[in-house]
Amino acid sequence: EHDKQRQIFGCDDLRCATEMGAALDAEHLVLPSLRRVGSQYVIAVKVVSARTGETLGRKVLFADGDEQALLEALEQGT
Repeated sequence: EHDKQRQIFGCDDLRCATEMGAALDAEHLVLPSLRRVGSQYVIAVKVVSARTGETLGRKVLFADGDEQALLEALEQGT
């Protein structure tokens, strides 16, 4: 899955993402990730400066169980 995303976007690190953000004249980038570890989902979202790559904010959510639990965690975390 992750390799597919790299191929689609052609970008797999913060330096590349900030270069793309700067080229698009964006101020900020939102970098999400979703992983499953055993029976738990880990959702992480990071906001970074498109110019410097500095992390401006971060949120991590955890959801135990199935996809319904994941959706509930996302709703509660917003």
